[in-house]
Amino acid sequence: MIIVRDGTYNENVNVNVAHLTIRSENDSAVTTVTASNPNDHVFDVSKDYVNISGFTATGATGGGKAGIYLGSNVGHCNVSDNTASNNYFGIYLYSSSNNNSLTNNTANSNKWHGIYLVSSSYNNLTNNTANSNNEYGIRLSSSSNNNLTNNTAYNNTQRGIYLYDHSNYNILTNNNAYNNTWEGIYLRSSSNNTLMENTANSNYCGIYLYSSSNNNVSCNWVQNNSGYGFYLYYGSTGNTIERNNIVMNGVSQGDGSYHWQFYNDQSNDVEAKNNWWGTDVPSEIAASIREDTGNVSYEPFLDSPSPCAPGYRQPAPIQVPAFSAIGLLALIGILSVVLAVATKRRKG
Repeated sequence: MIIVRDGTYNENVNVNVAHLTIRSENDSAVTTVTASNPNDHVFDVSKDYVNISGFTATGATGGGKAGIYLGSNVGHCNVSDNTASNNYFGIYLYSSSNNNSLTNNTANSNKWHGIYLVSSSYNNLTNNTANSNNEYGIRLSSSSNNNLTNNTAYNNTQRGIYLYDHSNYNILTNNNAYNNTWEGIYLRSSSNNTLMENTANSNYCGIYLYSSSNNNVSCNWVQNNSGYGFYLYYGSTGNTIERNNIVMNGVSQGDGSYHWQFYNDQSNDVEAKNNWWGTDVPSEIAASIREDTGNVSYEPFLDSPSPCAPGYRQPAPIQVPAFSAIGLLALIGILSVVLAVATKRRKG
């Protein structure tokens, strides 16, 4: 273990020893490593079982360079509680598979992506924040079987979370993608993914599927996106789209509808049944759906918000104690005695 005291350090750190932990004595707010050579990664990890924790990594602004980089065939590494800012990429995994964990990191204000995985599978991204990056908050390219849980992607100039180029069998749960200039969550040529209990609000488009099939998109909250709630394009077929709250997306119309809550911009038919559309009036729902040559089946629909979506939580029932008849009479008797004593004392 190497423990680094508070301060600002100008160097590029090559980590080529396995089973090594490098952490700050306190945290990233007071421990900064700035690339002495901007054309090299700040932290370059090339061995397994390495832990990098508690640093601000900055200054790797050269093309393709990152604040924290995990290279080819690296596995079982933990990158946690770091801030990666003002680099080309914030945190970058290239062909790094086999149970790497990115946890509680902030990747912000980078020249391209906040967190970027290329050909990297079987990794876990949990509780990370990717904001104010020049293109994407979190991007997966040709990366499958990753778990993304409780991450936040906001204020990125293009997309919040982007799965691209056969990024299949990933699981996205409880992520929050909001205030991104384009899409909150965007899948392109990526299939068999699970998107559940995510929030995609206040983007231009909430969830966009481009040539992406057989994805399970359920129990998500999609609201207040200025252009579209859902957008399906170019052969996005066989997707399960249900139990989502799709509310107030697009432009409000005088008839109670919104243009557009859902746009099927392809010749393929789409099923979007059992969703909550913010209304139980069929004509308003139908008027909120735009179809190209492919139809959208939306009935049956929910008549109230979906309980499994993160924008709505079922209130806990009020627990009323159960009493037998004898027990109830006994309770009334006790209360009567207490009331009589209190009255007597007050008069006295």
